[in-house]
Amino acid sequence: MRKLVAGVIVAALALLIAALPSTDHAQQVVAIPTGEALQAKAEKLRDAFLKGKPEDIPVLFAPWMQGRFQLLHAEMPAEYAKMTAEDKASFSKAWKNRASDDGGMVGDPDPSDMLKIVEIDDFLKLSVAQVLAMQLGYYRVHGGAATLDRLDAKWFLVDRSMGFEQYEEKVGKESHWLSRTRGRVTFMTPGSRDGFFVTCVAESAEWQVVDFEYRLGPETNSVSKGMQNQRWDKLGKGGLFSAARRAEGEQMLGSLKGQARVSFAKTGAAPATLTAAGVAAGERQGKYFKVRDKVASQRESGKLMCEPVAADSEDGYCVLKFKWAGGEGTFTWYETLEGLYAAHPEFK
Repeated sequence: MRKLVAGVIVAALALLIAALPSTDHAQQVVAIPTGEALQAKAEKLRDAFLKGKPEDIPVLFAPWMQGRFQLLHAEMPAEYAKMTAEDKASFSKAWKNRASDDGGMVGDPDPSDMLKIVEIDDFLKLSVAQVLAMQLGYYRVHGGAATLDRLDAKWFLVDRSMGFEQYEEKVGKESHWLSRTRGRVTFMTPGSRDGFFVTCVAESAEWQVVDFEYRLGPETNSVSKGMQNQRWDKLGKGGLFSAARRAEGEQMLGSLKGQARVSFAKTGAAPATLTAAGVAAGERQGKYFKVRDKVASQRESGKLMCEPVAADSEDGYCVLKFKWAGGEGTFTWYETLEGLYAAHPEFK
């Protein structure tokens, strides 16, 4: 009789335990989306960027990433309101001359004029998707001669990985350790070895896109680079009009590069300074940026550097590296002077 009672009690306990909510980690892992789903999400974003319209891109990102894009867009009117009439006229002029050989923007954000921007006021008419597309270099990719023939290339999946990671999130003075499942997919093309890389995190049994990066010939960009900083409270570092102010720096560097190359052609030697190339001090000073006098030179190339006029500016620091013979140049922007010095110690 005692054995029978004990058996009934054990059976009842077993039923009660089975009815309790499970906290078994193995059951939680089952909810993680599959590698096939990760790949499908990455392919959809890749095709939207390379073959779709700007409106196709933001909707493929995680909800909180879409919120960041919308925040940047919503801050544009306030940034615009801070600009004087002189600022607006200066930017409009720089935008119109952006494609010129010297004095324009080496990195023309819209080489085929797809956005039909004439004056700075036209930026306020852009949609969230159009602003994001500009930040990501979409119009350069779809309007530049160096990349048009790459848009229809055949892509191959070369890597698909998933893993569990822990990361530190700082809120004010407090730090919190969080965890998430992260996935990354890599596609490449034959011959050119162009690359497209998509990063996702798992949430509610779905993959959510948080970043992507591409390499298409001379063009490289990513969401984290285009937005400058993925932290929502530092998003944009001055917003879209930071790019407008940077246009002045690029324009000055491009123009002074031309004068340095003229000196090089006349003497056969690279000038040590812009002053030695015949550049007056006032030519190196703009409203937002100033160009350093030093010309850093190697055998076949030279470098010029510009920095903000205002000590509290967050518009960054730029180095223009160019070839003495052909004049081709590349701008590289740095968020801090220390970062620029680390990459180009000759400017210290």
